[in-house]
Amino acid sequence: GLARQKDMNEDAFVIVGCHEFGHHFGGAPRKRMSISMWSSNEGQADYYATLKCFRKYFEDEDNALVIESLPQPIPQTIKVKCEMAFDNQGDNEKAICIRSSLASLRLARIVQRLKGEDSPLVDVNTPDPSITEKIIESHPTAQCRFDTLYQGALCPISFSDELSADNPNEGTCNRLDGYSVGLRPLCWYKKKD
Repeated sequence: GLARQKDMNEDAFVIVGCHEFGHHFGGAPRKRMSISMWSSNEGQADYYATLKCFRKYFEDEDNALVIESLPQPIPQTIKVKCEMAFDNQGDNEKAICIRSSLASLRLARIVQRLKGEDSPLVDVNTPDPSITEKIIESHPTAQCRFDTLYQGALCPISFSDELSADNPNEGTCNRLDGYSVGLRPLCWYKKKD
C-alpha cells in the first residue's frame, strides 16, 4: 500500500522502485547473510536509488521544466547544493539533483510517519549527527535515510560509472578519492580502514 500513502507522488515512488533495484545492482556494502552476500544493504540501496537509478530513469526528460512546474517552493539548501555539485555539468543534471532531492525528502517524511518516529520532521537542514560503530544492515532512521538519498543525489559521479560488488569506492563519491559531498552518511556507513 505504499503507493497509496498520503503525500506519495510519482517521483517519490520511483525512489522506492530504485531502492529495490539497488538491492540487486547497488554494489558494496552488501548484507551479511548466512549463505551469500548477493544483496546490497538497506543504506546502499538508498544511495544507489539517487546516485544511479533515478538519474537514469529521468535522464531524457526536461527536468528543468518539471522543476519549474512544481507547486511547492524548493528549499534553498537543495537548490544551492545541487547547483554547486553539478557546477561543471548541464542544467538537466542540476535539475535531476533537485528533483530527486525533493522526492527523497517527500519519501523520508512518509516513512517517518509510517514508522511513528518522533519529531523533529525530517529536514534537509538537520542531518543525522550520529556516527555508527559498524555498518548498519537494516533500515536506519528516516532522517538518516533522507541524508543518504540526498548525498546520492549530490554525488557528481556519472550514473553510468559502474558499482562494484566488493569495492564500495568504485563508482561513488568517497573520502579516499577526496570527495567531501555526495558521501554515504556515517549514521549508517562505516568505511573500512
